[in-house]
Amino acid sequence: MNHALDRQNANGSRPIVIGLRVSRRELAAFDAALARHGITNRTDALRHLVLAADEILEPDHALTEALSARAADISRIGNNINQVARRLNEARLKGQPLSYTAESHGHIREFAGLILDLTDRLQALLLKRRADLALKVTKAWAPLVPDRLKRG
Repeated sequence: MNHALDRQNANGSRPIVIGLRVSRRELAAFDAALARHGITNRTDALRHLVLAADEILEPDHALTEALSARAADISRIGNNINQVARRLNEARLKGQPLSYTAESHGHIREFAGLILDLTDRLQALLLKRRADLALKVTKAWAPLVPDRLKRG
């Protein structure tokens, strides 16, 4: 048995060192994030992120499902637009008048509206995910934030 290791574990010692290389820009960005939270100790901040990693890195199944559904919507719209383009190209190649009617134009406008709506929905989903992650990091760092900053 390794009694020294048992003693370290019993007294809460942290015998493992993790090495990490970052650029000056990456370190400055991390320090700026810490400063916004009033945190001055990088090591403690990293330790709290490591301890909260399971929660922070948890997959967002709702976002995944929503993105899959939106991808299917976009695929259907793309197929419809391709059909319109194919018919117009076939007519052009045969020297026939283009059958692009006001109704065709209405369909294209409808597709464009659907794409804009999908884009808005995707943006809302991604902003929610970002806010959820920010909340998890803030929660992980909460014990490190000085009391004067917690009160707002």
